[in-house]
Amino acid sequence: MRISTRALFFALLGACSPAPDRSLQTAGSLAPLPARSTAKTPPAPPPRYAIATCPLRYEVRTSDTSRMDGAPGAVALDAFIALDARPSGAVLELVGHVSMQPVTGTHRSFDVPVESYAPVRLETDGARWIERDGPTQLYDSMGSLDGLVWFFPELPRAGDAGAIGEWTISHPDPDDVAAAEAARGDAPGSQRASAPPSKAKAIAPTRLQVRLDRWTEVAGARVAELSMTGAEDVSQELDLLGPATIVAKRTFRGAYAVTEAGLVLRATVEKDVDLTMTSTFDGKTTTQHHVQHGSHRMNLVAACTGPTAPSLATPLDREERAIRAWGETWLAVTKGEREKALAGFDPSLRKKIGDAKLWDALESYRKLRGDHALPPPLLLKDNDIHADSAGVRITAHGSTPEPSKALNHQVECEVSLHEEGGGWVVDAVSARLVLEKQQNLLEITREHAIVRKGWPPR
Repeated sequence: MRISTRALFFALLGACSPAPDRSLQTAGSLAPLPARSTAKTPPAPPPRYAIATCPLRYEVRTSDTSRMDGAPGAVALDAFIALDARPSGAVLELVGHVSMQPVTGTHRSFDVPVESYAPVRLETDGARWIERDGPTQLYDSMGSLDGLVWFFPELPRAGDAGAIGEWTISHPDPDDVAAAEAARGDAPGSQRASAPPSKAKAIAPTRLQVRLDRWTEVAGARVAELSMTGAEDVSQELDLLGPATIVAKRTFRGAYAVTEAGLVLRATVEKDVDLTMTSTFDGKTTTQHHVQHGSHRMNLVAACTGPTAPSLATPLDREERAIRAWGETWLAVTKGEREKALAGFDPSLRKKIGDAKLWDALESYRKLRGDHALPPPLLLKDNDIHADSAGVRITAHGSTPEPSKALNHQVECEVSLHEEGGGWVVDAVSARLVLEKQQNLLEITREHAIVRKGWPPR
């Protein structure tokens, strides 16, 4: 008997199939299968900002590098901001201590933090932060970062991984920033509200995309990790002794972590600018090309509860601790803080020449030669720092006027320090004219404190 292929297929299928389950049969018919659930998994709640319940501490570190075609090298600028965040009802207030530092050598120069910018006052609707009583320098217009606003992205409206939101950053009128600083801040160089309008052309808002990449756990707390991308082309017409056009291509990348409690845990922003300026002067057209890169980070380093991130402060090396010690002593001298200033000097020097004579030498020298004749350790280059096992010698550069000729003369101030009692103390200070046969203006050593008077100095 021949079996067709079709019959063989169904026979094998039947042999391989399980026997029918008789328990599902009732009254000669099959019972209905159990109903499958049609309910969908509820969407994850989106991350949302909230006012902190206690004071917070943020740290910000930025690094900017600019290169121009034809220039011998790059120009670099670092900045560090210690940021106190203080809740006050429905408002979060940010108070910053800003240190700006041009990179001029291996070791970081002394810097005087600016603590008088207008405080930032923020409120939130959950998805974004809104500035009240602004715009301020810190939040809307700080250096190449363009303000702290870049660390607080607008959050997506959905909470599932892959959710995308749009973020628009508006750029304030400089006159509005000046008015806010005049009203509530006192930073050096801040303009007053009565200053004439700048007539600056309004800058179009920057439009960015924010993506919720994933939810993770940090120190037992759920944290939303987000990324930011964006790009824009900006052009501006200027009159710089002739018509000029600036075209800038800007790209942005960011990474953020926002806790379930509504706090930014950490933030990183990278900015790249490719800028071309074409200008015409005296019938000749020239083109300059600049490339700029900025790397900006913010970490939550202190909170009363929940996770925190590592400090962004960089430890000082041996030479930098000596530089800072002289910088703090110099600052106390310029402020007239006698006891603090004298504490920066070697105890044996103070004992030998006496505190009264030492302080009188510092005060009379500055009155005679001007504030710039005792310069702070700023913009130091590598050849301004000399270190050995005995200590560190710093050369700072200043100036002094020659009254009869209304001329300024260059001054080199040399400061010698050594370690004592866990810190650095000054054991000698000298100042001399650079181009006038190296004439000494000031000598402070363990043996004497001499201020040379007259012109030429004697």
